[in-house]
Amino acid sequence: SKRLLPLSRKINQGVFRYIDKVYTGSSELKVLLAQLYSGPLEVVGDSRFDQVHERALLNQAALIGEQLINDRRVIIFGSVVGSDLDVVVPAIAKSKLKDDVLHVIVPHETNERDLIPWEAELFRHKIKSIRLSEIDQYKSEPVIMWNSVGQLADLYKQANLAFIGAGFGTGVHSVTEAAIYSVPAAHGPKYDILAEAIELVDEDLSKVVNSSDELAVFLDMDQEEISGLSMRIKKFTEARLGASDKIIEQEFPLN
Repeated sequence: SKRLLPLSRKINQGVFRYIDKVYTGSSELKVLLAQLYSGPLEVVGDSRFDQVHERALLNQAALIGEQLINDRRVIIFGSVVGSDLDVVVPAIAKSKLKDDVLHVIVPHETNERDLIPWEAELFRHKIKSIRLSEIDQYKSEPVIMWNSVGQLADLYKQANLAFIGAGFGTGVHSVTEAAIYSVPAAHGPKYDILAEAIELVDEDLSKVVNSSDELAVFLDMDQEEISGLSMRIKKFTEARLGASDKIIEQEFPLN
């Protein structure tokens, strides 16, 4: 962390002197924080799991109509960016399942300049696609470009597999949203900015891919393997819920 560089460390140590207590998400983060802060440090877990879980409990909608799924495997490509393009599209083209999969590509940004490169690359690989905004003209295209914002976290509810974007660029985006629905996910090699991504990889619950070939193998994963992995991810997320309650119980005791 840049906070631990000499000049930055002194500034941050000065700021931390005004803090009475720190709750943190993991033992690894506690060790890092101890270099800046000499007060009480307690590991309670990551409250982001509680936040995403709460949203999942409220998510009753099926954003993808059953007539679109039509008994196909649903793969969500969430928060993808330009650096994912040359891996994701060739992987879809190499997939052996073909007509048995509905691919939903959810770009991080939905401007024309962000959508058109994906559509052009899909066209170059002879893969038909349609935008969500044109779904009333749907003709069994295997790829839906989800050009609507704010729905990704809820889309994972209907996913069998997921690919999380930006792991070939600035760093992978949130892996928690897919994990809370027990969806096995893959992403690029730059994931060390997220503690939960590191944990999922270390416990062999998510897949790091470095090429379109590796991603294609992941997309074609056997259903029995998907089910087994989903059960393990469910146990992983359930074990990490409750950080918010722990903080509230300590800061605002009932007695």
